[in-house]
Amino acid sequence: MESPQVWAANQVYRWRNSCAELRLGYATKALEELHEQNAISRKAASERMIYQPNQDPKDSTSPEEISAMDKEIQRLREEISAIKTKEKILQANIITLNATMSSHDLQASIAALELEKKEIIARLGPLRAGTVKPVSQEEKDVVEKAWKEWSRKASVRKRICMDLWEYCTEELPEGQTREELWEELGLEADE
Repeated sequence: MESPQVWAANQVYRWRNSCAELRLGYATKALEELHEQNAISRKAASERMIYQPNQDPKDSTSPEEISAMDKEIQRLREEISAIKTKEKILQANIITLNATMSSHDLQASIAALELEKKEIIARLGPLRAGTVKPVSQEEKDVVEKAWKEWSRKASVRKRICMDLWEYCTEELPEGQTREELWEELGLEADE
């Protein structure tokens, strides 16, 4: 005697097979009807039947028509290639146009350049008129000597300042660095 679970599984299996046979039966019946109406043809292949649509010899394509279709296909391929080349050129033109400045930006840039030009011309006015006294070589030498002397003094003072800073910051509270203290005090260093 079968258990209830086995019996239920067998019933489901039988039901599925009967549904498949039912669907297969309807399909076979429909194909047979189409064969009797000469809409499709039937061939036997081992134990099965193969159905295929009937092909009218009038519907077949002549070699001339095939040759004409091949030429048309080749022409269309060449046309597609030419269109793709033209598309690439147009895409490059679009990229170039997008990279250039708009007319509004160009006008703003021209206005800024015109203003800068006026400022330069205004500064050049006294030089062109000859009202500016040229600097002699002796004056240049005096300024250069003073610059070197004060530059050396500034360098010595900077070195003294940094040595004192190092000495003063040898002992700092836990968690504080020299840079943090420098920032906290708001000190500035010459570069």
